[in-house]
Amino acid sequence: SPSLQAEARACIPITTLKERASSREDVAERSVSFSAPPVASPGFSKAHFTHIVWNAPRSERDRLLLELLAWFKNEFFTWVNALPCANCNGETHVEGGVAPTDDDLRWGAHRVELHRCKTCGFANRFPRYNHPGKLLQSRRGRCGEWANCFVLCARALSFETRYIFDYTDHVWAEVYSDAQGRWLHCDPCENACDTPRMYETGWGKNRKLGCCLTQDIRAFG
Repeated sequence: SPSLQAEARACIPITTLKERASSREDVAERSVSFSAPPVASPGFSKAHFTHIVWNAPRSERDRLLLELLAWFKNEFFTWVNALPCANCNGETHVEGGVAPTDDDLRWGAHRVELHRCKTCGFANRFPRYNHPGKLLQSRRGRCGEWANCFVLCARALSFETRYIFDYTDHVWAEVYSDAQGRWLHCDPCENACDTPRMYETGWGKNRKLGCCLTQDIRAFG
């Protein structure tokens, strides 16, 4: 919605990202390396690491997209395997789930994990929010939360963006480049753009496409 996109724009340092985009070199090619997935898939090994060359951004908007990805990954959102304990900041481990509260359900969290502290035994609740507005506040999660919130941020800057998920338990986004006339794979968890084979060659996964969700909403000039 326009109001939700306005909330997202209030969180994004738009002027700073535009300045970074303007100073980014428009080189012909760039070499990138992939890390292991945050939770390695069965059979994953470092032998799957590779370098892939991808086309450089061709326009100011493409460069802005790269800066948005980098900001989202490095400055805005946080990956969660197990929460730090809210009571003592110690390490926790996932101990199953608990029933969602009415407030959890309000924000689309039909699943709530219980993360038990290894030091003090405190039970930390981790609602898996599905509402992008709530994710602007919590700013943490796994790939589903990352992609959900990133899609909102990208749409808030008038990027035509769609949400992609597959049957191998991963979620990412695609953003349409007007300059290149095609959709660009964008994975905010990895700060990766235009590397659609990352999952097969970098993570060693046999990808099975499930679905893409899109809408044509552009509110930012």
